[in-house]
Amino acid sequence: MRSKKLKWKRVDDSYDLELVNPEITSTRVLKKLLVVVEDIESWGRHFNQEASSEFNRWLQNLDTPLKEQAYARLSNWFLCDMKFIRETDLGIASGYFWDALFCTRPEKRLTKPERDHKILPEKFALWWPKQLRC
Repeated sequence: MRSKKLKWKRVDDSYDLELVNPEITSTRVLKKLLVVVEDIESWGRHFNQEASSEFNRWLQNLDTPLKEQAYARLSNWFLCDMKFIRETDLGIASGYFWDALFCTRPEKRLTKPERDHKILPEKFALWWPKQLRC
């Protein structure tokens, strides 16, 4: 278990997140976890390219906000309503990458399936206070 936790703050008027303590972050470890997520194919599907590009951009400059669409799409894999998708290699790898970024997982999906990149305010409101407390 990681001894130091990444701390996040919400960017005003958005669901983009800014890392408060980037100095404790091992980008090498995060990049390796992202590569695993990017390389897995599950049920003929891959991790979203736009989200992948955003994570790679952010990992090059941790002082910039992480866009909501990236972490929303990451969470969709391990929070999918369909158990068989959650249990795919991509679902499991996405959960591991999430756990390296955040100290708690949402209990429910943060997005609607048809708008998998837009976080729902009511879902964020359930997860975010738990994230801030840990």
